[in-house]
Amino acid sequence: MAALGLRRAGPAQSDGAAGRWSRIRGRAGLLAAAVALIAAQPLAKALHDELLRARPTTRVLATEWVERNAPDGARIWLEDGTLILSGRLRVLGGAPVTTHDPAWYRENGFSFLVANLDRDDKDRARLAELGEPLVRFERGGERHGPTLAIYGTGAGDVAQEPRTRLGATLGSGALALEGYRHPGEVRAGEVLPLALYWQPARPLPQDYVVYVHLVDANGAKVAQRDTQPLEGSFPTSRWQPGALIRDDQDLPVPADVPPGTYRLLVGMYDGATLAAINDAGPIDLGEVVVTR
Repeated sequence: MAALGLRRAGPAQSDGAAGRWSRIRGRAGLLAAAVALIAAQPLAKALHDELLRARPTTRVLATEWVERNAPDGARIWLEDGTLILSGRLRVLGGAPVTTHDPAWYRENGFSFLVANLDRDDKDRARLAELGEPLVRFERGGERHGPTLAIYGTGAGDVAQEPRTRLGATLGSGALALEGYRHPGEVRAGEVLPLALYWQPARPLPQDYVVYVHLVDANGAKVAQRDTQPLEGSFPTSRWQPGALIRDDQDLPVPADVPPGTYRLLVGMYDGATLAAINDAGPIDLGEVVVTR
């Protein structure tokens, strides 16, 4: 009987142990699930953040649009550092697009104006003068970034721009200064707007530097500028024969330049040897009156 009792007790004890193990496994499974859920939350956030980074922001979309539509050497007005554009473009600005009127932008050779519409620093009446933007990039949903608008200036064909025709040659006839434009007057301490119109007759072998000198009656320089055409964004070695290229070489005039009448001289030289390539010496662009 005792043996029988022992044999009967065995299965009961076995069932109790199995139940305890089942409960332990159940708790372990719940714990593992909880741990997995906790671990999955930062992973899900990381994946979401990565997806956001993969989506182009308004800045990226606006940058791609400008790069796709602006020709080499184009002047672009940026209100701030919103876009990072390639060196083939000339970027100016740092102030609201309403700082100047549309005619000023056309006169100074700007192709596109990029406005950050989230900035409350613009004259709304003057902004309306720019007309409808060519394109807008707005944030929404999972697209981040400021609301950006890109305006065209209405600048037409360079060949139709008003200018004084010239035709002086450089590089043994390889290049001509076809024309120029400046107002003929500037206040000391300000900038003289100067547009040069170059036209190559054949390919140029290297990248040249433009010089601009403002000289007094004795030939002494009172202001000068030396830089590659189009501020290096479109060097001469890439110019195509027959193309008419506008090159803005605006000249800062020091505040201490005395009032009077001066002459404006320009030319090009080899940056490595400093040898001028003008065929007949400095090219005279006429008188400039400096006032106070």
